[in-house]
Order: sequence, then C-alpha cells, then structure tokens
Amino acid sequence: MAKESHDKANLIINTSETSVVVDLLQALVKVGLSEEEVGVITPYRAQVKLIRESVLHSVTGGHRIEVNTVDQYQGRDKSVIIYSCVRSGVTQVEAGEILQDERRLNVAVTRAKHKLIMVGDVTTLKLYTPFQQLIGLLDSSQIYSLKQASDILSWTD
Repeated sequence: MAKESHDKANLIINTSETSVVVDLLQALVKVGLSEEEVGVITPYRAQVKLIRESVLHSVTGGHRIEVNTVDQYQGRDKSVIIYSCVRSGVTQVEAGEILQDERRLNVAVTRAKHKLIMVGDVTTLKLYTPFQQLIGLLDSSQIYSLKQASDILSWTD
C-alpha cells in the first residue's frame, strides 16, 4: 500500500487506499449489491471527503453510497462495510492517535451485517494495539497483499 500523504490543509489522506475502495465499490455494485447496502468508514475527515468525491465521479449510483467517519456511523449498519484505515508508512505511534481508540475500532468493525472489508497497511496497523490484536485473530487466508495479487480487483464484462 502506498504511503499516506496530506491534502491542501495538511490533513492525512491516502489516495492509494481511496483507489482500492473505489475499485471494491465498483465490483460490489457490478455483482448486484445495491448502493444503499454498502458503506465506507474511515477515521479521518479528509479521507471521507476524498473518498466521497472519488465515489461520486467513479461509481454508478455513487451518491447513494454512504461514506462517513467512525463516529458518524455509530448506531447504524450496512450489509457490507469497507473500512479505510488511511495510515501507511508510520514507524511510531504518536500520543492521542485516533487508531489507538479501541471503542472507535469496535464501532467500525461491528457496522457490517454480512461482510467487513478492511483496507490498510498491515505493517503500520500492527503498531496500533487494537489493530494488532484484531490482525492476530485473522487467518492468513483472510489477508490479501495487493503487491502479491495486483489483479485481485480486476474483472471482465
């Protein structure tokens, strides 16, 4: 996964994750999932804005796909949730980092009725205790590396 960057206001975004999220949304809609059944969650407001703009321009019916922060999703759920973690290339965790909040991670991973897809840099996420614990519960078959499977999101008509 490409390293995170900053937008014009110096807020954290990840354009590579945004591309992966858009590709996943296109694939889900293509196989018949309605736009209202899928949601995108991310902990950073700048990433919400970037994903919303990208979805509106790239996904048929994208205006019906809900993209919000973890806090905005509290108390609501969708059939499928895509969680964009954003942080990538981090070598140490700063105090007060939002990804350290277990309650927010709990909200994010419990919003999906049927399928949760997390998009993130596993190496970076393992620096955050809640993610380290969650990743430790996953089987190796549940983690996909885009470096090893660059065509994982490709499909034909």
